[in-house]
Amino acid sequence: MGFVALPVQERLFETVRSGERRIVGFGGGIRGTKTWGSLALLATLCRIFPRSRWAVVRKDLPTLKRNTFPSFEKLREQLGGFIGPINQADSWTATCANGSQIIFFPESLDIDPDLSRWKGLEVNGFLLEESDELAERSYHKAIERAGAWIVPDGRQPPPYVICTFNPCANWPKRVFYEPWKNGTIAAPFAFVPATAADNPYVSEQQRQAWRSMPEQEYRRFVEGDWNVLTGRYYGELDGSVHIIKPDRIPNPPPLWWPAFGSYDWGYAHWMTFGLWVKDPNSASILVDTLWLRRHQDPDQAREIVRFAADRNLSHALSAVFAGRDAFNRVTAHGASGESTADVFAKHGIYLGRADDDKVNGGRAVRRALAIQTAEDGTKTAGAYLCDTPGNRRVYDQLAEIMPDENDVNKPAKVDADAEGRGGDDGADMFRNGLSHSGMEPIPPAPRTDPWNAERDVNQWQTYVQQDETETVGGFARSW
Repeated sequence: MGFVALPVQERLFETVRSGERRIVGFGGGIRGTKTWGSLALLATLCRIFPRSRWAVVRKDLPTLKRNTFPSFEKLREQLGGFIGPINQADSWTATCANGSQIIFFPESLDIDPDLSRWKGLEVNGFLLEESDELAERSYHKAIERAGAWIVPDGRQPPPYVICTFNPCANWPKRVFYEPWKNGTIAAPFAFVPATAADNPYVSEQQRQAWRSMPEQEYRRFVEGDWNVLTGRYYGELDGSVHIIKPDRIPNPPPLWWPAFGSYDWGYAHWMTFGLWVKDPNSASILVDTLWLRRHQDPDQAREIVRFAADRNLSHALSAVFAGRDAFNRVTAHGASGESTADVFAKHGIYLGRADDDKVNGGRAVRRALAIQTAEDGTKTAGAYLCDTPGNRRVYDQLAEIMPDENDVNKPAKVDADAEGRGGDDGADMFRNGLSHSGMEPIPPAPRTDPWNAERDVNQWQTYVQQDETETVGGFARSW
């Protein structure tokens, strides 16, 4: 029996047929034939382009085995042996009768946070399965690597990147759904919605069982209602305003721009450290974010020092705002009795206590994110994030935070799993950075004596540098 596409799958195939729409979002709800339809598309591309290579990416190998492999095996059966079995010894690769290959590739951020494994991945295109569970930098890496494989003695296919997802608050919503909803999506991008309503093989019993789900989950995952996500805690977030180009920050920033850091402790979960400056308008700008897992405190400190030096912001380490975990002294099981703050101080990183009250901190973040629109239409805010991979992860976490179900005035706690996936470590670091006052920019007074201008500027820079080292650093040490 051959594969027969459903109407929604035909829409997907038609979307990619011309090759102009190469980056395609597909989905919007559970059981919307996302996996089946996208795998069938890869099989079709394998047949059309002999000796081509395609990669299927999910967040880890156990998830591939549990959720993707069964669908792939059913598809293989329907295709009458065109695609061979998955060869575990050959990097989880299935080879087709015409030499084309499908490679099953786990993202595995826990063991490859820098995406080093992607560098040798030569394929013509990607299927990013449940891409709302993948990092945005993996999506960018897929765009980079798509087309890297040159088909031997054959026709080169377009470099496709197909992304499946359910309604979410992170990057697939910003990249695919919002432009589609607004009517602004354009080549090479496309979005093909698919929900359970498009799948005639879902039984009536299954549809009735779904009715027992919480209302918001039913609307989101069964009906594909993206509007449910408007109830997120940081509803003020708008990537077109809050994410700015890094070159908006002078490198190095002027010394009279206050510089500081924020920190959220982690070991099994992610440790996050952010570097901040305040611009002349007193807007707080997250310059970049460092993410580390399974690093002891001394190793974290060394990486933070290097991270700050690379960005010409070493002086920001004199004032770093951190949560209470950083000040706990562990004495059990032979521990040294030193806190993270004690260890960091030995490396020149001085931690001060952030406001741990989630209500106060949440309000501070929302005030900073509030957008003001001028008469000419210009939009400004009190906080921005430079467009870096580390900051994109922070932005995505902020976008996913929902109100606490017992207190809508504070953000809900989101714990990462054992492999460090999910969580709110970046969001907590961001809140720590904004839950304090003071440190306002004070521009230098204009000079009136032209004969001493050059000398006075040099003296002023020296004064500010000493002031930051002694006054700010001393203030930090007194916390």
